[in-house]
Amino acid sequence: NDVFSENPSIYSSSLDMQFIEIKQFLKDNTYTYPFLVNRVKQIGFLRKIFSSIGIVNNTWGSYILDLLNTKKQDLFNTNWEIVFKNIKEINNYAPTSLILIPYREQVDSEALDKYAQLISYDTDSIDVTIPGKKLIKFGRDIDIQVIDLLTDFKKEFNKNGIPLFYAIDPHFNIQGNTVAAHAIEIEFANYYIIENKVMLNGVETSTN
Repeated sequence: NDVFSENPSIYSSSLDMQFIEIKQFLKDNTYTYPFLVNRVKQIGFLRKIFSSIGIVNNTWGSYILDLLNTKKQDLFNTNWEIVFKNIKEINNYAPTSLILIPYREQVDSEALDKYAQLISYDTDSIDVTIPGKKLIKFGRDIDIQVIDLLTDFKKEFNKNGIPLFYAIDPHFNIQGNTVAAHAIEIEFANYYIIENKVMLNGVETSTN
C-alpha cells in the first residue's frame, strides 16, 4: 500500500485502459455500480490512484469531447432540437431559468488535455464554450434567463488554481459551490431586480 500511495502515477499509463474497461464492464453489467464506486473511493491508496488518472471523475469515451468539437456539431443537431423543444415546453408551463453546469474539462485545460490524451483525441477543434453559446442564444430567442457558470469558474480557477471539483468526483467541492452560489445570486439580482422583473406567486410583476 505504501508503494501505491507514494507513487500512484505508476498506474497512469500502463493500466489506464484496463481501468477504463473495468469501469465500463461494471456500468454495463451491474445495477450496483454507483454503490461499488462509492465504497471503493473510501479506500485511501485507491483514492490516490484514481485521482492521478481521473478514473472516477471523467465520462470515458469521446462523447463529451465530440460535443465540444467544432467539426462534429452536425452529429448533435437532432439532440439539440429535442433539448430546445423540452425547454420551451417547460417554460410554457412555468417561468424558467437555466443554469449551465460546467464539466471539469471545460474549466481546467490540463484536465481536458489529460482526458483527450487518455482516449487519443485530437483537441485542435475543441471549443469548450459551444454548449453555453447555443443555450444562451436559444434563451435570448425565447426570452428566458440563461446563467452559464463556465465564465465564472474559468476566471476563478485561472486566478488562483484552486480546484473547484472534487478530485475523484464530478461534483463541485466547497470552493466550486461558493463560486456557483455567488454567480447565481448576482445573475438573479440583475435579471429580476435591475430589469424590474419580480416573480410573485409565479406572476411577473414590475417594480416600477
